[in-house]
Amino acid sequence: MKIFGKNFKQKLIFQITLFVGLTLLFMSGIMVVLLNSSLNKQLENNLRLQTRNSLKFLESRLSYFFENLQRFANDPLVINALIDTSGRQLYLPNMVDNQILFKSALSVSIVDFEGNNIYSNPPKPTSYSNFSTLRDALVTGKPTIDFLPATKTLVMIHPVKYYNTTQGAVIMGYDIAKISGSVFELKENIFYRLFFNDHQVYQSNYFENIIYTSVVNEPVNNPNILTKLKVKLVSGQTQSSLSTQIVKSLYTFLGICLLFIFLSIILAVWIANEISKPILMLCEKIKNSSDNMFKPCSPVGTNDELEDLALAFDDKSRKVFEHSLKVQEK
Repeated sequence: MKIFGKNFKQKLIFQITLFVGLTLLFMSGIMVVLLNSSLNKQLENNLRLQTRNSLKFLESRLSYFFENLQRFANDPLVINALIDTSGRQLYLPNMVDNQILFKSALSVSIVDFEGNNIYSNPPKPTSYSNFSTLRDALVTGKPTIDFLPATKTLVMIHPVKYYNTTQGAVIMGYDIAKISGSVFELKENIFYRLFFNDHQVYQSNYFENIIYTSVVNEPVNNPNILTKLKVKLVSGQTQSSLSTQIVKSLYTFLGICLLFIFLSIILAVWIANEISKPILMLCEKIKNSSDNMFKPCSPVGTNDELEDLALAFDDKSRKVFEHSLKVQEK
């Protein structure tokens, strides 16, 4: 079945428009797929960067606590407290309370070389006498850090030295979940799960029944506090929120593509008209020619092969017309 019959102009417009439209649709489809993949990677990279920055912020906060512990352990009053049994009650309470109130410490304990408690806040602290990390700090004279999974407490220990001889240690405990809550940038569609040595210590905005796009980050600088604690941070964004961002970008892109396709079709129609115009003009002139009167078909104004065709047709028509006149005279 012929759609347009013998209408050359309609056929030409239809064929050029169809070719241009299908080509642009195919190219737009490829671009949409590539753009979707690129946006997914970009959003995942942004999430990975945000997670990496969160770990750096956490490392910075813990480093501050560790430096504060070092200053506290080297304070002359703390050193003197190990040997001044009567005077320690005068100044240690205020010093320790200050660490808890202003330095975010959960607990502060000062122990002697045997691990026996000298002073602590709260008054009944966790017993550290059999704590291997404390024993390592006292024997080696080097600060240590550890994590207690049972209480989810980060423990920092710094030896107290007198003339380079370890006399005891200061032990500070920190609520790592509370610290993490103040460090991580909380957003509605983003979750965080923080692990210390495969023990989850903090979780925010995570739900089992929701599908997430997630990334896992571990400390890259070595050595540092987070590396020693074998920290791993898992963060992710809900698939629905990611899809919403991608769909918005794709809609904008598709709108531009459709506008471009529409303008291209208009251009294709104009080109088809320009191509068919001289051909239809020549066709009309040929139809109107007759044996009784010579009507030239040229010029058609194209100055190309179509013009040559019109001239050739005029030459043949002239000869036929002249021959016809001679025949009529005889």
